[in-house]
Amino acid sequence: MTNAEVSDKLMNDFNSANWEGWKSSVADDAKFNDVATGQKPEGADECTAYAQTWKTIYPDMKLSLIHISEPTRPERIGDTVVWVKKKKGGGGGGG
Repeated sequence: MTNAEVSDKLMNDFNSANWEGWKSSVADDAKFNDVATGQKPEGADECTAYAQTWKTIYPDMKLSLIHISEPTRPERIGDTVVWVKKKKGGGGGGG
């Protein structure tokens, strides 16, 4: 799967609260960096718990990708993805 395909799967699994499917798409050495909250979960377990927490707090939250950016430096290709996402639901605020 390409990074874009994995990203789409993660968004769909988040939206349907399919945590087994979600976690199966997250690498064991994955790192998230939530710029808005400062949270930086690491590893499949922490990243899954992070996503589950958002869905528990805001069960009507739905995510969709607006843009996926991948690095062009050869040493970073394939292991880094930057998401620009849109959030619907979740009690206000922007995405």
